Amino acid sequence: MVERTFNIGKKAKSGDQVNERFLAEAEEKALWKVYQDNCDEIQKQMNDRRYVEASELYHKVFALPVHSFFEKVFVNVEDEGVRNNRLALLKKINELYSQGMAELSQIVMPEHG
Repeated sequence: MVERTFNIGKKAKSGDQVNERFLAEAEEKALWKVYQDNCDEIQKQMNDRRYVEASELYHKVFALPVHSFFEKVFVNVEDEGVRNNRLALLKKINELYSQGMAELSQIVMPEHG
């Protein structure tokens, strides 16, 4: 989930914010609500170095809505405003975890010879 939101969300322009007027599909509205309802608590747990609890909460609240979003919502629509808003939403969800926990894209696995 974290990797997928990163891979798609990285296309968002830096500083893009989620604009509620561009939320069209039920799944993206639900995902945005989950973000808003849980963002502060996840950040608080990370700030308190309660990483296991933060990871568990992140997975618990985002696993189903993110899966549903990817199953039902097409991100790369022609409407630039809607597309950029969807990218910004995915980026915010990814950064909520990756900025407090780890920048997973920077992990390099050793090669096995």
